Amino acid sequence: GGELYGREGERVDGRDFAERSQDDRHQFRIIVSPEDAGEIGDLKATTRRLMGEMERDLGTRLDWVAVDHHTTGHPHTHIVVRGRDARMKDVVIARDYLTHGLREAAEDLVTQRLGPRRALEIAETRQKQVDQDRWTGLDREIENLIDGSVFEPGDASSSGERFSRSLQIARARHLQTLGL
Repeated sequence: GGELYGREGERVDGRDFAERSQDDRHQFRIIVSPEDAGEIGDLKATTRRLMGEMERDLGTRLDWVAVDHHTTGHPHTHIVVRGRDARMKDVVIARDYLTHGLREAAEDLVTQRLGPRRALEIAETRQKQVDQDRWTGLDREIENLIDGSVFEPGDASSSGERFSRSLQIARARHLQTLGL
């Protein structure tokens, strides 16, 4: 693992954070795993900006620590947010914000930093997702197309839709080989 950090200029002591959060009813654990992590460069700066965005969205100052992992070949950041804010009030985060809002905030930050991704880069990224053994954007697309327990790829009229459909089907086949 890497070193624990928090907001700008604050050296973080993990034991201190653990003691502070001992009596919290809950905490939030977030993993940020940008597809463009290699190009983003400094994950700490990106994480700090994301947490600032989250504080603005929630209207409160959060107590959090993070650690970056570069070991897996897929750099990612683990963030732990205390269940109480700076005023010692319980932090309430809507599930929808954790699953969608935070992702959108992160995507906006990455877009601001790297610029909009070109169509070819996006296509290449999606192509690579076909045989990855982790949750991917393609899995999210497939999840949205599942009716009951049946995956319905649907019709594809444009070349873009046909490309998406072929990737989704290839991904579904890969997931099948994994026994999913």
